[in-house]
Amino acid sequence: MDIYTSNQYSRLIEPFFAENINYANVALPQYKTILIQGGPATDTEWLFSSLKLWNVATFKLETTSINILRYQSMKTVLEKLKTDLEALNLKEN
Repeated sequence: MDIYTSNQYSRLIEPFFAENINYANVALPQYKTILIQGGPATDTEWLFSSLKLWNVATFKLETTSINILRYQSMKTVLEKLKTDLEALNLKEN
């Protein structure tokens, strides 16, 4: 899943941004100071009617949701393991 997430970012999300969005205008404030400001404005009218944008956003949301479920499942397993190890430790003492 980590490889899929990385590939999704490098092959889909970042290229879409590079072709359609002026990143310097939408970057988080802490990054804007190190970016070159200016350039053409993002065509937001086209962007928000773009099927590709909606699919990119939907794919990313799907991937993020799956990762959250995976992490929650892993947390449950680790909590059970901790409980089992603590119980084993109590039996040994």
